Amino acid sequence: MAKLALFTLADGTAAAAPLAEGRGVPAAGAACIVREGGIPESARFEGVRDGAAPPCALPCEFVAAATPADAERARGNEEAVARVRSAFRKWFADEGREAVVARFRFSLRRERLTMTIAVAGFVDLRPLAETLEKRFQTTVAVRALSPRAIAGATGGLGPCGRTLCCSLGLAPGSEPRGAPRDPASAGVCGRARCCLFFEFPPSS
Repeated sequence: MAKLALFTLADGTAAAAPLAEGRGVPAAGAACIVREGGIPESARFEGVRDGAAPPCALPCEFVAAATPADAERARGNEEAVARVRSAFRKWFADEGREAVVARFRFSLRRERLTMTIAVAGFVDLRPLAETLEKRFQTTVAVRALSPRAIAGATGGLGPCGRTLCCSLGLAPGSEPRGAPRDPASAGVCGRARCCLFFEFPPSS
């Protein structure tokens, strides 16, 4: 059975890479370099699993364990992301809009900035992307996702203490019908917990 190396990218997104037979792997939590979309990025190694990748994991290539120079670049990128986040908030404030969720990450040498964004309603993000490209001299890639999809890609534990349903590919994709409507039923994405879909029968 094929083995996969699992990683967490700089913005918390899960990624998975095929693991060649006999190839050594770093310790859990170690800094690594992966290639996502053909561009090197820093990532944290999470472990190895057999079989298919998690539903929300981005495909990538495991390049190598990070060198001290790579780690220094990654720290610089974290500082640059803070400046991007400030510019992002200012742009939305000037537009009179509110971003529900936004995550950012630079590739290792900052040739690409990836923005994963969830917003309420339609927002044309092309002017924002152009502004950031000029200011940071990079290419901007925008991934527009729902809050639930972002929660699935980021992963974590739900209020029940178990792995998020959307990280396991179990999310129903719509609000559970017949489920109680109260704040206690909300998941980490702010919507009704996916597990309620399996606990309450659809209303007629």
